[in-house]
Amino acid sequence: MRKPALFLLCLALCCCNSKRPGATSQADGKSGSAPAVAQPPAGGGKILGNDNPPSLFPVRIDGMYGYIDKKGKLVLKAQFAGGSRFSEGLAAVQMRKAERVGFIDETGNLVIPLQFDLADPFSEGFAAVMKNRKWGFIDRTGQLVIPMTFDSALRFSEGAAVIGKAMSTAAAYSFINRKGESLLDPKDQFDIASSFGEGLAAVRSFGQMLRYIDQSGKTVITPQFMAAGEFGDGLAPVQIHANDGMRWGYIGRNGKLVITAHFFNAYPFKEGLAAVQVTNSKWGFINNKGSMVIQPKFDSAGSFSNGMAQVFVGDAFGYIDPTGKFVWEPK
Repeated sequence: MRKPALFLLCLALCCCNSKRPGATSQADGKSGSAPAVAQPPAGGGKILGNDNPPSLFPVRIDGMYGYIDKKGKLVLKAQFAGGSRFSEGLAAVQMRKAERVGFIDETGNLVIPLQFDLADPFSEGFAAVMKNRKWGFIDRTGQLVIPMTFDSALRFSEGAAVIGKAMSTAAAYSFINRKGESLLDPKDQFDIASSFGEGLAAVRSFGQMLRYIDQSGKTVITPQFMAAGEFGDGLAPVQIHANDGMRWGYIGRNGKLVITAHFFNAYPFKEGLAAVQVTNSKWGFINNKGSMVIQPKFDSAGSFSNGMAQVFVGDAFGYIDPTGKFVWEPK
């Protein structure tokens, strides 16, 4: 749900967009390359779900979760104690609070059994799952393809995923490829790392500011940011020192500010819009010119996905379309 601006590692299974941030409040987004699709294991196995944009969205009714379509019609009744967003035709659900998590398809059928302590939505054919405080990845047949050896894990984006290892006094983050191998030199570890977006990832080495690297580990945008998020639509949210304090703006791929840093928080651009927090602590949406196109009136907001964005009014949440009109009133 609403989470702070630095790297949170534990996903609480909930109705929200998958806000498991890297260096900014939301790293959940569309990568700059076409998603890879997991292939069946050698021993067989049916790939579950589909590659279509999500058509169902989680809602909360009387403390339980169901799913609506883009017109606001309830398609799957509120029967789950917890439910993630749909991605690649599958959603993580919990039948009873504090019990195991599995995955349903868009008909509501449980297709990957309830067996995990926590689980993330699928991305590029893989989903991060946790058992006994260790994270690994399953494919869309439900088979474990990367062992549960990590203390934290983010989704795959552009063929890479951030994983974390607990250290004696902190945590160290690095990147793996789809085989579970180190993407960079194993000695390249960071105290903050976000997912790749449009070929770049925000990272912070110990004692430095945040910078952006490519998948070879080369620094493309030099260390200069207090916090930073994923690139989307050619822009990335960054936090810098401004005249009136710490503020968020947006840079281009050359590292130069394109949208002035005057927001209190900012999310990556998705589908041409980005959620930003303004001086009255309310959230609205801007376009890539920095113009406010959906006025700031929400207590929290997520990114757009297939024409819908989740927004909060108090602790109640609903969905808006790109014009700001409610498709599902906060409940």
